[in-house]
Amino acid sequence: MAQDVTLAVIALLAGDPDILTMVGLDSNGRPRVYGEEMPRGAAQEQPRFAMVVRRTPGSPGEGGRLELERGVVEIVSFGPSVMEAGRLSRAAHNVLKYMEREVHENVLLHDFDLVSGAQSLRDAEAGWPLVRESWEFLASENEVET
Repeated sequence: MAQDVTLAVIALLAGDPDILTMVGLDSNGRPRVYGEEMPRGAAQEQPRFAMVVRRTPGSPGEGGRLELERGVVEIVSFGPSVMEAGRLSRAAHNVLKYMEREVHENVLLHDFDLVSGAQSLRDAEAGWPLVRESWEFLASENEVET
């Protein structure tokens, strides 16, 4: 059965010292690296450093008969300015680009390949600065005990 890759990617990114220094901790003491969307309380604190990891449609699918999952995650990096959001995005880029088979949240992440490079934008509703990149991943479908 496929594991929750989004949680694994959140743990991978939140565990990086450079990213953690930038995003800091939210009011619950957790790194500001969120899954799928920014929580309402965190959204009210913008613009500041934060990151959202979400699955994107059109993922390549499973690894055939192998118990592997291929998919795509989008990493959205927010910052006080577009330049600062870009700095956070580059930190995430380096983590994903150079990651070699790591286990996070009982998911074996094999590797990441860049699908769509950094795109600087502003949030359509609130106008917050952000940079997004999309990455294809390869992960084991089997839970890994740590």
